[in-house]
Amino acid sequence: MVNVRSVGGSLDILAAVLLAMGNGEKADDPHAARRRDGEATRGQIVRVVTEDPGIHKSELCRTLRLAWGTISHHLHVLEKKGLVQSVTSGRNVHVFPPDVPSQHLPWLAMVRDDAGALIVEALAERPEAQVTDLTGRLGLSRKVVRRHLLALDEAGLVVRDGRHRAHYRIEEEALVEIHRFLAAESAGRASSPQT
Repeated sequence: MVNVRSVGGSLDILAAVLLAMGNGEKADDPHAARRRDGEATRGQIVRVVTEDPGIHKSELCRTLRLAWGTISHHLHVLEKKGLVQSVTSGRNVHVFPPDVPSQHLPWLAMVRDDAGALIVEALAERPEAQVTDLTGRLGLSRKVVRRHLLALDEAGLVVRDGRHRAHYRIEEEALVEIHRFLAAESAGRASSPQT
């Protein structure tokens, strides 16, 4: 006499094996579902980064509702595959698509930062400003302005003239490059079909 329960259980196992074989997965691979989820997550990350180049890693966590460690792992995998690139600006990690030229990454990361963008705007309006000029105009602390000016100087966006009471001005060549890149980006987005 045949045990119906064992036949039913065997059929379930056989169906699972055939289903797994159809997907190219090993039947005894317990991590297959997790890998599929990982690929889907990485696809979402690439989509968000492409739509919002220079997004902060923490904003990526909020947008996708994923933990910092999860995002860190997937970004590491994506960077190894050359599908994204990142740059650290101060305490922020900015993530970019792979087609952004590497020399533009520090500039674009600084411009993505709110205080950095305010300082660049202020220097564009009134060149040769000092730290005290910028703190008064922008309502930012001296510490914040100095930290951002140092980062902007390191990124090549501003030039420091003088030693003690330094004056800062925009590096015109860098600004032209940023405008050229952003114009090309916006033209590319305008010509791409919206889904």
